[in-house]
Amino acid sequence: MKMIKRIKKFQSCMVLAMSLGLGISGCGGGNHAASATDTTSLKAGAGAAEIVFPSALFANPGAVEGFGGTIHDNPHARVMVLETNSKVAIVALELVRTDADGVALVKDIVNQYTGTPKNNIWVHSNHTITTPHEPSDAALKSLWMASLKAAITTAAQNAATSFQPATAGFGTGTSDVNENRNVLMSDGQYHIGLGGTLASNKNMTILRVNAVSSGSPIGFIISYGVKPTAIDNAGQAAGVRQISSDVPGLASTMMEQQFGAPTLFLMGASGDQTPKYDALRAVDNGGGNVTDNVDFYPIVGMTYIIQQMTALGTQMGNDAIAIAKNIAASETHQIISYDTTTFQWPDSTQDALEDLQVDSIRFGNAAFIGFKPEIDAVTEQQLQAAALQLGFSHVMLDSFLAGDAKYMPHAAAYTAPLTVEAKKTGFAVGAAEELVTTSLKLLNGFLGSSPADTTPPSALTTLSTTAATTGPVTITVSGYDDLSGVAAITTPNGTIVQGTTATYSVTTNGTYNFTVTDNAANTATIPVTVSNITP
Repeated sequence: MKMIKRIKKFQSCMVLAMSLGLGISGCGGGNHAASATDTTSLKAGAGAAEIVFPSALFANPGAVEGFGGTIHDNPHARVMVLETNSKVAIVALELVRTDADGVALVKDIVNQYTGTPKNNIWVHSNHTITTPHEPSDAALKSLWMASLKAAITTAAQNAATSFQPATAGFGTGTSDVNENRNVLMSDGQYHIGLGGTLASNKNMTILRVNAVSSGSPIGFIISYGVKPTAIDNAGQAAGVRQISSDVPGLASTMMEQQFGAPTLFLMGASGDQTPKYDALRAVDNGGGNVTDNVDFYPIVGMTYIIQQMTALGTQMGNDAIAIAKNIAASETHQIISYDTTTFQWPDSTQDALEDLQVDSIRFGNAAFIGFKPEIDAVTEQQLQAAALQLGFSHVMLDSFLAGDAKYMPHAAAYTAPLTVEAKKTGFAVGAAEELVTTSLKLLNGFLGSSPADTTPPSALTTLSTTAATTGPVTITVSGYDDLSGVAAITTPNGTIVQGTTATYSVTTNGTYNFTVTDNAANTATIPVTVSNITP
């Protein structure tokens, strides 16, 4: 068993953020026109196609998570391509998740038809629970992948066909469709329920792109914090789960019917933000007796569940349409930049460092920020406020980018009673605050500035054994620092070890101090206590 000690860096990251104030199937929007030769003028194209799963995929519901083949509505693959000085493509897939091979397939196809560099292709899955994961069975996986390939091919082709001179603009409004899913129940713990009163972010931001030639929309992108879980896993045990794009999918379809242009949905704070109805939730039986993950299909029936989803999806769609109508899409010369960076943070057991990538697109004075983990509403609002303080007028956030990762709640969520996300997180406390800091690093880079690193580095420490031993015991110190990076570690005897890792063997009990130094000359003293060496 490993003994872990960590110097917490998230507190200074929190201070930094707070100090800053922090269903058109197979369609392409707009009218096609010849591409302009001016590389500083915006050009754009968008396309959408239904992801149609074959009936053979559902022959055995038990092999595909209880899906029985009933299609309420097909999910979509949607693509938007934007170009001025640089070309980027944003892909939104109404799928529960897209694994690495699916992401690679999507990038290959979008690159083939639109010419967008693969490193500039943003592939987002909307975490639509009412779609099957990529199956592990080879035959079923082949069917699943073929459906994805067909849809993304059509969407990319239509994005290329509709690619033309464009104008763009952003708008932000509110939609009261989501809520915090954490409900304090009679056992004194938070569970997934309805009517949670913790933080919820109602802000919805929309990008509208119009054709210069006609003024009609080419496409839209919606960023909003809600997980598509109104239907959820309803009917799984009975093998009658239904395929659906759920609440945000219905909203996107309504936008497409209203404006005749593809509408992509990017899922923001999905960690704790769900629709105001969820058919899979906890039931409080009273007296501290709580049953988690109750499927309400046998209780209320699928028709009622679909009605609740439809009402919320319609409300979200109407809110999006109202915001979109008021957007003056008049900008024509937005600077486009795509950049990525990574940071390390301890996992939830604090015995290993996780590598986490953050992607960002600068689009004029607006920014897209994407990452794999599911953040919560508090972190979403911190990120938006910090980016706005830097001068980015609109911020589009996106969880589940290029795959998925565990929940990443804000630091206070780890305080008892823990939120559902903190109970299930894959990260040690402080990861969300580090995500904010790393995102600001990217945004500062777009502005040509680099924030001074005044934050001490952090470290994980392990012992070769914590069991009684006659020795020796080897101490391993692994330093990490996302801003300037770790330069060296000084061991207790004064030896300077260049790099991020140092080891040191001891034969007597005691506390041994290591010094971790980053490339900005910040230092952190890391004390490690050894107490298991016996005479």
